[in-house]
Amino acid sequence: MPVVRRADARGRGALDVELVEAGSGAAAADGVQVLVCATNSMAPVVDPDWLRPGMHVSCIKKPEVSEAVLRRCDRVVIAAHADTRMELAGISPERARAEVPTGAWWKHLPFAAEHLPDLAAMLANPEQHTRQHAEEVTAYIGHGSGVQFAAACAMATHEAALSAGVGRTLPDEWFLQDVPQV
Repeated sequence: MPVVRRADARGRGALDVELVEAGSGAAAADGVQVLVCATNSMAPVVDPDWLRPGMHVSCIKKPEVSEAVLRRCDRVVIAAHADTRMELAGISPERARAEVPTGAWWKHLPFAAEHLPDLAAMLANPEQHTRQHAEEVTAYIGHGSGVQFAAACAMATHEAALSAGVGRTLPDEWFLQDVPQV
């Protein structure tokens, strides 16, 4: 059975893994190959000294890691370029740029999003954007939009409603149509 170390004990029994309380972020990171940050923090939660050769760091949103952490990484990939993600969410690029703190490290080279490969680029050209040797330290930065949580909640709500005999499923074709391009 795989072992998962957490800095706290929440979530016991939710996964088919042995959950071991680590006591601190440093203890949770000690000796792992993959370090996943899934917090609500708006400040870095990873210390660059925790990184070891061959480690992969994955975070849900940019503020969870510092510029110092990314400078220790050989490769950094982002979920998607901000304008694409924001436009899909209905947020204009102007508003997205206005909401980013002025001194944010991710606005400046070498970590400005437009200069980092995204998942699509990595999948299209893996020999260029994936680990070249086992010792490389890699990082993935998500955008923290939470759309996956909204989708999971919607699905669970829909299933609960149907189980309770409330509501109905609407046909997909009601919502799918060709949209004329202008």
